[in-house]
Amino acid sequence: MRKTAWLIMIVAAVGLIGGVKAFSGAAAPEDMCVPMGKIVLKAPDGVQSKRSAVEFPHARHFDIACITCHHTWGLTEPIAGCMTSGCHDLAEIAKPKPGQPRDDGTDITYFRAAYHKLCINCHKEAKIKSLALQKALKTSSKPMPKTGPTSCSECHPK
Repeated sequence: MRKTAWLIMIVAAVGLIGGVKAFSGAAAPEDMCVPMGKIVLKAPDGVQSKRSAVEFPHARHFDIACITCHHTWGLTEPIAGCMTSGCHDLAEIAKPKPGQPRDDGTDITYFRAAYHKLCINCHKEAKIKSLALQKALKTSSKPMPKTGPTSCSECHPK
């Protein structure tokens, strides 16, 4: 009799959780489309790029919380692209108003500044942490994992 009661409680709990999730408006995991391969990051249409497009290995970044890069994502709706209107969609650095200094290129609404600031800074921080760990583990003969590119040619090989 006890096993039957436990089984009924477990089935009821699973049903309750599933019902709440179904009515919460959250996308079911099978409805989410997560790119597994490389995503090509390139300049917006109409912008002449001086460097090649970047092949971004999305799956290698799965140990980072999605919200780190997709900072406006509300966790339930489909993720919008970085160059969606109002996000990182400026194709060039904004022209300064009279009497104002020119933007130094760090305004993240400018598509290039957004990628460079987020990606390169993250890779540099990872490299610093990796070097510190390597120093702390002087006795380890294993090489530390790669931390990601930090130079122009590593991202833009052509």
